Amino acid sequence: QKFQVFYEWAQQEGFVGETQDGSPKFSWYHFPDTGPGMISLCHIQKGELLFHLPLKAAMSAYSCPIHSPDVNSVLEKEKVEDFNRLILLLMYERHNPNSFWRPYLDVLPDYYHNTILWPLSNVEHLKFSPSNIYETIITKKKYFKENYEDYLLPQIIKNYPTIFNEKMLNYETYLWALGNVLSRAFLLEPQKNYMLVPILDSFNHTYPDEMQIKTPPVCKFDMNSGEARVYASHLYEPGQQIFVCYGEKSNCQLLTDHGFVVQDNPYDYVYYRHPSTPQTMFKITKKEIPKKLFEHLEVQLKYQNNFQPVSAEFILTHIEMTLSEWLNSILLIHSTLPLDYEPLEDSSDEKISREEVSQQLKTLRVFQMEENKFLHRFQQLLESKSLASIRFDFEWKQYFIG
Repeated sequence: QKFQVFYEWAQQEGFVGETQDGSPKFSWYHFPDTGPGMISLCHIQKGELLFHLPLKAAMSAYSCPIHSPDVNSVLEKEKVEDFNRLILLLMYERHNPNSFWRPYLDVLPDYYHNTILWPLSNVEHLKFSPSNIYETIITKKKYFKENYEDYLLPQIIKNYPTIFNEKMLNYETYLWALGNVLSRAFLLEPQKNYMLVPILDSFNHTYPDEMQIKTPPVCKFDMNSGEARVYASHLYEPGQQIFVCYGEKSNCQLLTDHGFVVQDNPYDYVYYRHPSTPQTMFKITKKEIPKKLFEHLEVQLKYQNNFQPVSAEFILTHIEMTLSEWLNSILLIHSTLPLDYEPLEDSSDEKISREEVSQQLKTLRVFQMEENKFLHRFQQLLESKSLASIRFDFEWKQYFIG
């Protein structure tokens, strides 16, 4: 019922997402694999306008002066930057029974699974992930806590008691608002404005090469017309889920900000040290592993043999040393922690977190498989050369990197 109230409110505020006969193009649906999302109710052509919505209906610095002038006056006077503007606006409007956005706020989740909101006991289980997610979470947790305790509460909320109710705008409300902004807000370029766009934030994420949907819908924020316009960049049949792309994000970024991970994420990465700059850590995606391993080995051979022909045993020794070094450098896992370990307490409110941690740890298998494939291709090449002398040159790059 509250979704129906929300949909009618959106229509009143200018949302248009119907076919020519007035029937909706899509609707909310709970998918077994991705959870709540948007399902196509009709045949949708590639490039077709899925819907448009006036930006004044979104929650942002753009609409705050219109629908929440008292809050806006404080934000302007204190020169609050845009991220915290949206945080404070959400906190205030959540407890405002007469809020313009009441129907929208009523359909927002009460809890989010961003790792920023996980208890530290759960975060500890990601400590040995190679994607630096543990350090990212700890750093962000500290920053966001200080943001509330050292800035928003003492300098804004307490200084304007006639507008902000300190008891209502507590740390719990702050975490709820933070979860919303991290997982649902869009960044409007080039103004760098954070914006919560009703309905648009109900679409789930995918990458272009996932499933049979090659490209995600395209969203355009038109400041001249004052509208958010979303186009379908693929043909959808009735019953298919409609996706948007949140950007080229690794599982570390997705889990930290949005609370989920993507199986076989092409933008996943780990950190490694290149022999030419051993003091510096570099990010490397799964697709880059063969190329980076080759570069690593190439540096070793360049300085030791000046690219002269070398024996197969020499190459094999160095490739094994390289792989061993990499395993120690980027896939360091505690010996007692199996990859499919599910460490979280078995309680109903943490089942999603259990799956997320398990998936994040299983990401390690992907990198191990890539390295094993590299070693296997190398051994095949050695066999094809019958252990003859091999020149380590451009031909090798083509073989390994493709």
